[in-house]
Amino acid sequence: MNEDHDKNRDAANQEFREALEHLKSLPESADTETAETQASDPPMNVDDPLWEDALADIERYLGEKDEKDD
Repeated sequence: MNEDHDKNRDAANQEFREALEHLKSLPESADTETAETQASDPPMNVDDPLWEDALADIERYLGEKDEKDD
């Protein structure tokens, strides 16, 4: 049973890291975004301090988690 738990945790960790990388790339992709965005789409402020705080919290969590795993 522990083996299944470890596999599930590893899979969830991988998905989380991929989502984090996607979030990190949002500001870069917003800079290169073209006029193809429809006017009906609500604007997303990727420079919002709340996004930056959330990313910092996630990175801090991952750093602490990695230290515990080592």
